[in-house]
Amino acid sequence: ERCEYTTDRSRIKEADALLFRAKKIKRFDLPKERSSHQKYMMFEYEAPHKVWASVNLTDYNGFFNLTSTYAWDSDIPFNKHRNFVVNQTLNRLLVGTDFAKRKRKDVMVAWFSSRCYTQSNRGAYVKELQKYIQVDIYGKCGNLTCETKNHFMEDKCVKKLLDLDGSYKFYLAFENSLCEDYVTEKIFKVIEPKVVPIVMGAVDYSRFLPVNSYIDVRDFESPKALAEYLRYLNTNDHRYNEYLQ
Repeated sequence: ERCEYTTDRSRIKEADALLFRAKKIKRFDLPKERSSHQKYMMFEYEAPHKVWASVNLTDYNGFFNLTSTYAWDSDIPFNKHRNFVVNQTLNRLLVGTDFAKRKRKDVMVAWFSSRCYTQSNRGAYVKELQKYIQVDIYGKCGNLTCETKNHFMEDKCVKKLLDLDGSYKFYLAFENSLCEDYVTEKIFKVIEPKVVPIVMGAVDYSRFLPVNSYIDVRDFESPKALAEYLRYLNTNDHRYNEYLQ
């Protein structure tokens, strides 16, 4: 049985459940009456430090019946049901494909970002990484651009610059916040274009991505060690191709 969703507040009394965006809950008048059959659900996809900067959620203790967030212990954890499913038929056809041959070897790494100062301090990591390997940076945090209608759009940049021959081998999929279970859409953008994501986050990425399809910065003691591994992959086409097959 399908659920009906509406934003028509005149129908509140008909609803079995009401969904509230936690970060913006102060911006709207709360229902004056609450039916006994209704469930109130807190929905939020942002990291906690961003939410608490906008609202003190302790003011709403006991207000919600359910939660739907990125956290896996949430009542309805939306990321838990979001992962990359391998197309086995396509995967068999790709075995033996030389992806490395179609990639550039001079500049291997790209980063697309519009937020330079973040809780994860990813900008500092990239700055240190640049001491040992060249990283092309697009958006507000770098000097390269792939503007779309006069504003920076990361997803369009990814498709435009990664999904073609002669493109980068690696893409920095660094989260802006290091919170347990917190992961955004960055990692899902790069699987189809056939580029190897380098991930930074406080999450078990094997829950979402196929084993041996990504590189986790936590596996390296320093940005220098990561750079050395990337240079190794740049000279070992067989090992690089294994990430994409």
